[in-house]
Amino acid sequence: LEPSSTPSLSPTLIPSTTPSVDPSAVPSACPTSSPSVFHSSIPTSTPSLLPSPQPSVTPLKVVLSVEIRGTCDCDSGVASGVSNGLSNTQISGAEVGNVETACTAKCASGAVIRGADDALDLTFELSLFVEEASLVPFDSDVAFAEIAESTESIVQQVAQDTGIELVPSPVIVASNDDTSLSSILPFDSTPRNFCMQVMNFKANSVFKMRPCEYEIGNKRQKQLWSFDNTGQIRNKARPEWCMTWAGGKQK
Repeated sequence: LEPSSTPSLSPTLIPSTTPSVDPSAVPSACPTSSPSVFHSSIPTSTPSLLPSPQPSVTPLKVVLSVEIRGTCDCDSGVASGVSNGLSNTQISGAEVGNVETACTAKCASGAVIRGADDALDLTFELSLFVEEASLVPFDSDVAFAEIAESTESIVQQVAQDTGIELVPSPVIVASNDDTSLSSILPFDSTPRNFCMQVMNFKANSVFKMRPCEYEIGNKRQKQLWSFDNTGQIRNKARPEWCMTWAGGKQK
């Protein structure tokens, strides 16, 4: 059981006095590739100074309606003048983007002439982009009031530019968001959602609860509403009609 006094092999713990290769800790004078732990002092490419792409932001759609008396000519420069003025309007905490214009001529005499009884029914859809870095926080109620106030000044400037005496009606500003007044209470044995729907677009028309419509059509138009700058609830498709409280009396 005693070990042999003369081992047949040299001990494995005694290294060779002359290694066959250089130690791996000493880098070669001309390495074929840079060691992974060392960074080159000369960058392989110039650092990019371009800003990062801006994230896409969904704008707030705002609808402005106003009737301007004095002309019924949509090409008189009144509609385009008001549109240009709105695009340059300063809004607290937001910036006005695209402005789409719809003009309807209302000629009292039946011809395109200038007259006190003639009018233009104008509707503008503004895209508001909220400025996140603005020092003034965005408030939709404040923005609506600023747009309505600016519109009156814009109309006065357009009247001077076109030489037409213009008389604007009260300006209506409302959000273009789809808002339906629905109930969380069940109305029948089905899981359907029920929304408040006006029966027709006539004065003193009543509201009833009907199944919510999600397809574009006449019933859906009677269920969509928005708040304007005065706090009134107006129909989205027919903003000239607003919701009022009947005082508990049946009409």
